[in-house]
Amino acid sequence: MGSYVFNRLLQFVPTLFVVSVVVFLMVRAIPGDASYALLGPTAKPEQIAALRAEMGLDKPIWRQYLVWIEGVLRGDLGRSWINDFPVADLILQKLPATIVLAVGSMVIAMLIAIPMGILPALRPGSWIERVAALYNGLMLAIPTFWLGVLLVLVISLRLGWLLPSGYVPFREDPVQSIKLLILPSFTLGAYLSAIFARFLHNAITETLSQDYVRTAAAKGLAERLVVRRHVLRNALIPVVTMLGIQFGGLLGGAVIVEAIFDWPGLGRLLVTSISSRDYAVVQGTILLAASAFLFVNLLTDLTYGLLDPRIRTAE
Repeated sequence: MGSYVFNRLLQFVPTLFVVSVVVFLMVRAIPGDASYALLGPTAKPEQIAALRAEMGLDKPIWRQYLVWIEGVLRGDLGRSWINDFPVADLILQKLPATIVLAVGSMVIAMLIAIPMGILPALRPGSWIERVAALYNGLMLAIPTFWLGVLLVLVISLRLGWLLPSGYVPFREDPVQSIKLLILPSFTLGAYLSAIFARFLHNAITETLSQDYVRTAAAKGLAERLVVRRHVLRNALIPVVTMLGIQFGGLLGGAVIVEAIFDWPGLGRLLVTSISSRDYAVVQGTILLAASAFLFVNLLTDLTYGLLDPRIRTAE
């Protein structure tokens, strides 16, 4: 197991380096000039040139990258060009809201997906399978932004059950925080639940056809024991893959959902920074999101080794 973990860590470092280069070049490819966006259309050429020199944009692109990555390695993501606030502090302010939304969405997705994936696989051809297929089809077909708007119109504005938008930290008011979390979490979680349910259904169906499962059932072992001991453990492996990928993506910020529900997370920070050409904030936010995605996938790989010893012994 030690060598398995070490090999995964070795893959993590060069991947993160490549990501940092791609992030830097991608941000620089955003149309428009940061100095022009800050000074406005009435700025004189000499003012723009002076600001570009102050921001370091007059240096070669490779030099700009080295300056930025050197700061990143020291834990300094730079300062916002808009309000002169440290980028790391801006991200730390927005990160808790994004984590809360990501965790809430995953909880709702799994609460729906587990019964929607397991029961239809164990009862093929039943009404349960037809209901699950209808639900999955609807959730995959409905655009996320449309579902969010529909929930606001019906649940909040027409029925008045929940507030349409806003965010309250859990430590300040736990009840209000959970109430405000329900709608955005369900908006994201509904789509994810359909994906997880399909993966879980297919994985269980395939596992049930394996010889060792049929042998266990033929020996008279109760169905629930067969499912718990032999089916779920092996069926969880592809689901863990999708779980890690989707959760890593959620940590990057759900831009549309955060905009609909006025959720102060990384997604809204990223959109605002792109529109104002605040390169330092955009770079820091995307790098954090990419790092979180890679880290979650690293944990996913390590979880493989726990679920299936054949994976770690093959290293």
